[in-house]
Amino acid sequence: LNPKYVQLAEQRLSEEVRDLFASIDQQRILLGDARELLFELDVDSVDFVVTSPPYWNILHKEDHKVEQERKAQDLDTRYSDDERDLGNISDYSTFLSEVAAILGSCGRALKPKKYMAVVVGDFRNKSKFHMFHADLATALAEFSFGLRGIKILYQRHKRVFPYGYPFAYVSNIHHQYILILQNTK
Repeated sequence: LNPKYVQLAEQRLSEEVRDLFASIDQQRILLGDARELLFELDVDSVDFVVTSPPYWNILHKEDHKVEQERKAQDLDTRYSDDERDLGNISDYSTFLSEVAAILGSCGRALKPKKYMAVVVGDFRNKSKFHMFHADLATALAEFSFGLRGIKILYQRHKRVFPYGYPFAYVSNIHHQYILILQNTK
């Protein structure tokens, strides 16, 4: 939805992926609402999908960590103000259903038995911990995506904070999950 993230994806492909693929030009980054764009792709035309959907509305948080990590570095505190933006959904169940439906729709364009890698992280909302990676993998099974593995992406650059100390235990989250899903259609 946001042209800024298309530009960021293009930059990362050119800087970080470079020679990993035969040609960067073979990679397609689409701008628009995935709910519509996915149906513009031909059936069984995609070899591999990689994506990192929003982690619900966590960018909307206003706390000391946001001040230190996002605002101080001039990073976004919202993906967009677009009402179609998944990061603006307020209810977790609705968010999960929307993400699963969009990623599930990838199965139409993704060739049979090919793979999708989804980079996600678990998160807290107030006192509730959401196992987003597990919730999403379970939801995607209904769309004929079988979980074939999970990789852990450790983010050692993140700072450790004494959340809740000395009154409660609140863990720091310094990793993301890469869900490896196979299109079982």
